Amino acid sequence: DLSDLDDLQADLDELHLDDLDFDFRGLENFHVSIPPINVNIPPIPPIPAIDVQIPDIDVHIPDFDFDGMNFNFNRHWDYHAPGMFKNLTEQEELRLEALRSVVRKGSDREALAALEKVLKGDASPALRYEAVRQLEHFTDEEAAIKLLGDAAKNDSHVKVRKKAIQVLGRSGDPRAVEILEEVIREN
Repeated sequence: DLSDLDDLQADLDELHLDDLDFDFRGLENFHVSIPPINVNIPPIPPIPAIDVQIPDIDVHIPDFDFDGMNFNFNRHWDYHAPGMFKNLTEQEELRLEALRSVVRKGSDREALAALEKVLKGDASPALRYEAVRQLEHFTDEEAAIKLLGDAAKNDSHVKVRKKAIQVLGRSGDPRAVEILEEVIREN
C-alpha cells in the first residue's frame, strides 16, 4: 500500500537523518525472483534383514550359601544408641568384634554361652548392649529370652535395658510378653 510507504517516509523525515539518502518510494514495484531449485535425491534401496544366530553360552554360576551372609544394618549402626560405640578402647573394640564373630561363626550353644558371659559379668555397657543386640538372632531359644529378661530388668545401663525391651518386644515369644508385663509392673 502506497500510503504505508508515505507514512514510513514521513517518520524517517522526522528523524532528521539528512546523511541517510534513501527514498522508500518506488519499492512497491520491487520484486525479487527466486528460481526454482531442482534437487534430485536418489532412491534408497531397502536394507535386507540380517538373521543373526547367537550361539548358546554355557555359563557356570556357582551356588552360594547366602544364609550366613545376612547383613544386618543394626549390627553396624544402631540409631537408638549412636554414642554407645563412639569412644571404645582398643580392647573393647577387639572384644566387641570377637563377640560378633562368635555369634556369626560359632554354634548356637557357643554363641549363647558367650553372650551370657558378657551380659552377666562385663563392665562395658557397649559390650552388654551388643550382646543384647546379638540375642535378637536367638529369640527362639528359651535361654535367650531369659537373658533378655534379666537384662531388661536388672542391667545398670538404661540403654542396655531399653534395647533388651525392644528385642523382647520384637521376638513375638509369649514368654517375652510375660517378662515385659513384669517390667511394666516393676517400673
